Amino acid sequence: MRTTAQILLLSVLVLSCTAQQKSWQEFDAQSMILHQQGRYSEAAKVTEEALTVAENTFGPNLPR
Repeated sequence: MRTTAQILLLSVLVLSCTAQQKSWQEFDAQSMILHQQGRYSEAAKVTEEALTVAENTFGPNLPR
């Protein structure tokens, strides 16, 4: 029974990380679009949000 609980917890953690990565990628794509449109201040705000999500997901020292 303990092994089943561990597998379930690991599955939840993996799904959570995958969702965070998707959020990071969506913020990153949105910032690129805003930058291409010349909306630089908006792009900067979205880029900061992408950075926050990426640091929370991958840690502050990951080179991505």
